[in-house]
Amino acid sequence: MSADGSRGNVSRHRDSASKPTISSTRYRLAVFLPNEGEPADDGSSEIEQRIEIAEATAKENDGEILLLSVVTIPDQTPLSLAREAQSIQRKEEILDSWRQLTSERATVPVRSIFCLSHRETKAVRDQLTKHGCDALLLGVESQLSPRLRILQRSLHERIVVRAPCDVFVHRGTQSPIRAQRILLAVSTGPHSGLAVETARVLARESGASIDVIHVLPPNSSDEDQTVASKVLDAASRILDDTESVQLNLLEAENVPETIIERSNAYDVTVLGAPTKGLLERYVFGSNSETIHRNSESTVLMAKRHTGRTSIYYRLVAGDVEAPL
Repeated sequence: MSADGSRGNVSRHRDSASKPTISSTRYRLAVFLPNEGEPADDGSSEIEQRIEIAEATAKENDGEILLLSVVTIPDQTPLSLAREAQSIQRKEEILDSWRQLTSERATVPVRSIFCLSHRETKAVRDQLTKHGCDALLLGVESQLSPRLRILQRSLHERIVVRAPCDVFVHRGTQSPIRAQRILLAVSTGPHSGLAVETARVLARESGASIDVIHVLPPNSSDEDQTVASKVLDAASRILDDTESVQLNLLEAENVPETIIERSNAYDVTVLGAPTKGLLERYVFGSNSETIHRNSESTVLMAKRHTGRTSIYYRLVAGDVEAPL
């Protein structure tokens, strides 16, 4: 339908004037930003953490950053009329403030997309497809009320499931990352490879050490032990150019609780996307006081887009034998 129809969306974008021309083939990482909250003077917001992660990832891939903001409009309000509202213009100004700040600090090209839509999840997916994004980074705000956290979790989980690219979910703290210690939890799942690559990028950017853990239940079989060794070996080979890496094979009755408890001692915890249970609530937020009490560090979850098999996963499966 047209821009003022009840099922459409309308957007506009701005490029950083001081950066090179945007390439249609360059790696592109979209950062999904909320509609509220201007940049803080001390750089201590969770959004700035997010942009810090995005810049490191884009730089590693010789890519660019796309700041994406979507404002949802009620079905009965034409998008063309909503665009003229003062409150909408204010939200666009906030996005532009983030674009200017990011452009001043980043060493990669930056641009922003401001979109009005009646359907937020669809608008995000459409923008990712339209601009050929390779990855999306979105956040879970840890300071939200339980009610808003539940609502946000629902929105973000829909985006994570339907995004046509890799996805990173960030739950931060009120301070810049500048990680010195990274906890990397690995498994045999399809998303752990992206988690390993992401931890490597963060460590290379900040000089952090990485502790890699793989947790098995007690009395695991010989076959499970063999697979666990392959998991840690795959991570080690990908992290070969990282200065300080420790590999740890642990045994514990409750694997998710073990990861969460250990995370408190680290600046950042990186893990592949969980699909259910305690670790999923750990990433997205929960009403459970146990989760809140044990969720003190910055968390970064990585989800590989369906159909892409990482070198890590091929190493674990035994499909790659030659050194990386």
